[in-house]
Amino acid sequence: MRKRVLALFAGLVILALPLSACSAAIPVAGLDQSISFPPGQSCSIAGEDLIIKFVGVVSDSRCPEGVQCVWEGEVTVQMEIKYGGAKTKFYMVKRGAGGDAVANFGIYTLSFNVTPYPTAGTEITKDQYRLLLTVSKT
Repeated sequence: MRKRVLALFAGLVILALPLSACSAAIPVAGLDQSISFPPGQSCSIAGEDLIIKFVGVVSDSRCPEGVQCVWEGEVTVQMEIKYGGAKTKFYMVKRGAGGDAVANFGIYTLSFNVTPYPTAGTEITKDQYRLLLTVSKT
C-alpha cells in the first residue's frame, strides 16, 4: 500500500512540473519605467495592450573599451512586439557607447541600451546580453 501511495505521489509531481513552467508570469513595467531583460524574455507594459519580447542581439560591432577605433560601431537588437492583436518583428540600432538610443513604434517611444558593453579581449555570449528598455507614449 505504501509503495502504491509513493508511486501515485511521484506521478502527480511529475505531471505538475510542466504546469508550473506554464504559469511563469511575464514581468510587467509601467510607462516611463526602466526594465532589464535577457534574450528570449518578454515584458508587458502595464495598462497598455503591449508586450515586447527581446529576441536577441543580431549584431554587435561596438568599439570595445580599451581599443581605439576609427568607427564607434553599433549594436542591433531584434524584438517581437505584440500590439492590438498583431505581432511585429522590430529592429533597433544603437550606435557607440553614449547614452540611450531612441526608436518609435506607433504611439510609443522606446528608449533603450544594451549591456554589457564590449571590452578588449572579452567575448560576450548571446545569453549575457540584457536589453535595458523604457517605454513612454509620444
